[in-house]
Amino acid sequence: MKNMFKFIFVSIVALVSTSVWSLEITADEVRSHAGSESRLYSGNVRVLLPENSDFETTSLTVKTLSSGEQIFEGGVTIKFKDLILKTEKVVISSTEGGLMASMDRAEVTGK
Repeated sequence: MKNMFKFIFVSIVALVSTSVWSLEITADEVRSHAGSESRLYSGNVRVLLPENSDFETTSLTVKTLSSGEQIFEGGVTIKFKDLILKTEKVVISSTEGGLMASMDRAEVTGK
């Protein structure tokens, strides 16, 4: 992950829900970078990827559990439309209406 940037906006609440680039993203905390479209989500980050959505995931390792969940680790990047999400570890599981990507922290930007 990139080094920490100076932040001009900090939003800390029990739960933050933001609809970004047609995705529902929830987290305990959201920070926006000064002069950038980038946002840093931290704490219980959940991203709902719509059913039948076309997205690309890259990482150093991928594990598929017997439950069907997939664990991506090491320099994880998820690309969806004009969105780029970067994190170190994500668990992707099926849920009603699509796929749920769960992680501790994520940096989200547009292309």
